[in-house]
Amino acid sequence: MNSYKGTTQIHEPDGMTIRPTATNDTTPVPFVAPRSRDAWATIRGYVYQVDLTVQRWLELEPGAVLVLECGEDIDRVSQTLAHPGDPPTVERLLEQIKHRITSVTLRTTAALEAMASALEHIQANPGVLLHVRYTTNAQIGAERLLTPGGLPGIALWEAVRRGTNDPAWEQEVISGIYRILAGARRPKGFNPATWARFKTFTDACDSAALQQFIQSFEWSTAALSADDLDRHLRDLLVQRQYAATMDEATARYTHLFLYVFKRLSQPGEKRLTVEERERHLRQPRLGDEDRALLATLNALFQGLEARLLAVEREVSVQGTMLVAQATTLTRIEAQVEEMRQAHGITATLLPRAFAPSLDVPPLPERVIERADTIQPLWAEASSHTWTALHGGAVSGKTSTGVLLARAAGRCVAWVRLRDLTYRAIMRGPRRSLRRASRYRSSDGSRRLAGRHVRRPGS
Repeated sequence: MNSYKGTTQIHEPDGMTIRPTATNDTTPVPFVAPRSRDAWATIRGYVYQVDLTVQRWLELEPGAVLVLECGEDIDRVSQTLAHPGDPPTVERLLEQIKHRITSVTLRTTAALEAMASALEHIQANPGVLLHVRYTTNAQIGAERLLTPGGLPGIALWEAVRRGTNDPAWEQEVISGIYRILAGARRPKGFNPATWARFKTFTDACDSAALQQFIQSFEWSTAALSADDLDRHLRDLLVQRQYAATMDEATARYTHLFLYVFKRLSQPGEKRLTVEERERHLRQPRLGDEDRALLATLNALFQGLEARLLAVEREVSVQGTMLVAQATTLTRIEAQVEEMRQAHGITATLLPRAFAPSLDVPPLPERVIERADTIQPLWAEASSHTWTALHGGAVSGKTSTGVLLARAAGRCVAWVRLRDLTYRAIMRGPRRSLRRASRYRSSDGSRRLAGRHVRRPGS
């Protein structure tokens, strides 16, 4: 280690001027980075993607091909024949890969982005038999409320996707999933156009459309971690008789890893076939250049391991703190409720001002106009001040309301009251009702709200 004597460099705040000063201190001057440049998580995720690509390549059957970094991280393209003599149908499985250190739920940012991107792929390729898979080492986390029995939404999603369930239970699950997706907000930095398509779908879809989307999207959770995957790949090479010993399997695995690594770093189409795999597995061991590259990568990965352990310890501590905070919050909420009941307080605390949009929501791209239903319903509704539509979740109430608004031809405003209590309804949307009716008096607006909003069941 070098030491410095004679002068010390001092960085002053005003313009970062450097002023040398005499000193006899032989202590090395530490380097202070102005910001963290450690990209261990990104690199680790990239290594995980390469390893999973090697696994999918080893599992690839004749007649299928892998296309990398096209639709998603890995696309498996194959052809199927429904009946002898029929033209083949192209089937494409898009696989998105995420290595995580925390659990995943339907509300997780990465999950929302994956679902929105999947819907975009499906809508853009109506003539392709398309499926999407989200693969992660993460365990499934549980959402609070909104799902039957408080069970994890992803686990319920997979139960519906696999089928063979009681129809009534399945509809209850789909309704719970719908409530989660309907309340989701665009993740920070996510493509606004992609998210707008997703929200248009979730706002207006019915139970059948949502179930069809569920069947097209697979959650593959609790996959092997990055630490375990390379060992599994060596075992797989021995099981498939590509290697006779673990040393030979290590050499074969290393060759495939470096080949995929180089392919991903090159521009243009990146395809992997069964024939190409067999050719590479017959090649001799690595040359000097590849061994040098492998040594560099191994040194980098070993450094990442130590950093990952430190992050996992910190996440564990933070998780313990969050549990304690949630327990405290629950206790405070219970105390507030006791005080409210003891003093006869009927007000509802709102976390922020309720300012709903007055825009009529869009209809889905493929909607049945249902003129034979809408016209008689509008004739009935036009003779009453208020008309209520009753139906379960994702039964088409929103689409029916939009079609009625179009039939009326004079819809002033669309006031959203979803997920609000009666007290919140009485407090929040008054400003929207004033805007819709152009009634400016605060007393008049209260009369307007009080006259037309009725407590459920009254």
